[in-house]
Amino acid sequence: MRNIGWIVLSVGVIWIIVALNIDTSISIDYIGRVNNLGLMADKQNHIMIGGFIVLCGLLMTIFGGMKANSEVQSSENGYVPCAFCAEPVRQEAIKCKHCGCELTPTKEKDEISDSEFVKYGLKNELILDEISVEDLAKKFELEMPNHSLPAIMVTKASVISSIKSSMPEEMGRRFELLLEEELKKLKA
Repeated sequence: MRNIGWIVLSVGVIWIIVALNIDTSISIDYIGRVNNLGLMADKQNHIMIGGFIVLCGLLMTIFGGMKANSEVQSSENGYVPCAFCAEPVRQEAIKCKHCGCELTPTKEKDEISDSEFVKYGLKNELILDEISVEDLAKKFELEMPNHSLPAIMVTKASVISSIKSSMPEEMGRRFELLLEEELKKLKA
């Protein structure tokens, strides 16, 4: 953002320099040169536009790096953004103090192995291991017992998509549908 600010600032300065060099006079045969009010107004408008662009560029340059610095400071202080409301919460937090959603630790994603859901069949073809999908549904239900099915699917979307991405496309769709069916059974 800061680099864009420098570019915008440069454009504004060039705009002002060009506007200051606009000739506002016109020549009349018998008098010589006289100022034209329309051209003077155009010059004034361009100077103001250039000044506004310079001001925007200056603000972008000054404040452009602040968000990145605050993100670095928040992660150094042990805070991470909530997945639902993006407010900073402690890394160890189980529940967001701002929106009340339950948070899952980031280590959980690494605990689930993508390869445990795909097995080789008798003819050496890839098949979906339905027992592993049932176990995953039970794990999700135990972690989020008070949540509805859509809330669980949204909360665990990153885990589900990482597992799906390791599978063939059709098997990934089947995995997600089977997971939803198992969660529906557990919620009923």
